[in-house]
Amino acid sequence: MTEQNLGNILVAERDWRMQEMEFCKKIPFLYTTQNFRQHIDQFWRLCVPIIYAHWEGFVVAAMKSVVDYVNDIQVPYYMAPKHMVLLDNKARFGYLQGNCTLEQQSRFLDEFLQAQANGIHINRALISANSKLNYVQLEKMLAYFGIELSPALVSNKQGIEKLVWYRNSIAHGENSIQVTQKEIEYFIDCIIKCVDEIIILLLRYITELNHMLHR
Repeated sequence: MTEQNLGNILVAERDWRMQEMEFCKKIPFLYTTQNFRQHIDQFWRLCVPIIYAHWEGFVVAAMKSVVDYVNDIQVPYYMAPKHMVLLDNKARFGYLQGNCTLEQQSRFLDEFLQAQANGIHINRALISANSKLNYVQLEKMLAYFGIELSPALVSNKQGIEKLVWYRNSIAHGENSIQVTQKEIEYFIDCIIKCVDEIIILLLRYITELNHMLHR
């Protein structure tokens, strides 16, 4: 996979999701029947989990694409920055938790030495938002790649947190949440800005060779 391929994948992942979210704003104007209008409040509520699904879906898919890129170029351990080595061994560290046995220690060491010989090859399954992509989780996932939250993401913290809170409340059957068209437009605008910024950060991570020590 080339840098251009990765860029195309991230943009394509963005575009189809943005089209679906933007369509949410158009539906009330396409279907103006009285029956639909009677349920417009419920429709806006249903838009919240759709927007959230695209938010989490994009971030996870985009970061997995970066993992695919790094795996393809087979970065040797001696050229890998600390955050790459940590991510590559994230699952293995579980062997050492608590009062681990000699067998667990041996298993960790064997797999670690084998990983050193093979080079960085990150398990895509490690990239997960745990079904709660709030601001803190976003910061944690970016840290997998040694990326800090940018001012553009920080400025949208309130929108991210509100979207996740609404989504969780609705998912758990909270009926008191009232969602308006204005809020849906606000959520969509917030997520579009965040998605665009994440594409910039991930592509910069690759183009500036931050996935390697010796540049």
